[in-house]
Amino acid sequence: MAENAKRLKIKLGVVKRTTKELASYEKEIDTQSTKVESMKSDGKDAHDIKQQEEVLKEAKACLVDTNRRLEKACDELQDIVDEDGEALAESEDMVEAKKILNLAAETKFTLLDKSVKSRRKGWRKGWRKGSSDD
Repeated sequence: MAENAKRLKIKLGVVKRTTKELASYEKEIDTQSTKVESMKSDGKDAHDIKQQEEVLKEAKACLVDTNRRLEKACDELQDIVDEDGEALAESEDMVEAKKILNLAAETKFTLLDKSVKSRRKGWRKGWRKGSSDD
């Protein structure tokens, strides 16, 4: 049982850390987009604008990767909850894991830029169901 609790704690930490990383990239994309638009409206040098657009493109690529890793981590956390839910039902980590997974199901990990959303359907018990709004 101690091994199961350890696995749960580790995977819960992965999900929390990746969620923070995802939020950081979303914030960076928002800031960078504003910066690029400001540079364009101020008539800045085309080379400088292109460099900032490249930074924005990289941040979007990182966001897609981070979202993919978060989905995978949540799948793995759900597997642990399914396997060990009864044995660890009283643990704080199990309660927190269930809360996080429920929140994930509600929010569906929406991204800022719908054009970079994963096209996968039916992700983990319908969490991404209805993603036809892409």
